[in-house]
Amino acid sequence: MSLTDEEFHEAYHPLQVPAHFDAADTQQNQLIFALAELGEATAEQVAAEVKQLQGRDLDEQQQAFIPETLKALLIRGCLMARKKAVPLFTTCTRSPGPTTALLIRTCWHRD
Repeated sequence: MSLTDEEFHEAYHPLQVPAHFDAADTQQNQLIFALAELGEATAEQVAAEVKQLQGRDLDEQQQAFIPETLKALLIRGCLMARKKAVPLFTTCTRSPGPTTALLIRTCWHRD
């Protein structure tokens, strides 16, 4: 299946990091902002940052959305990852080994 130029751009456009956290924004924009604030993090750390920014606990849907979306963005090439020895967390959907987790990072970090 071939994509038109517009379809390709929509599917593979670079991440746009929001200028500020907005609780009314999309969940994906919220997690992208949280990851940019952290620079690099596991899915659990991103979830904790989103929770802190929202000022409330995450519901089950949000807890599932964060690792799934990070994995999808990683597969699309929008994020980079490296292995780092850390305790496994339940939010890590695919761990390279029993004592490692994927450490996700953006190509851009907010100072």
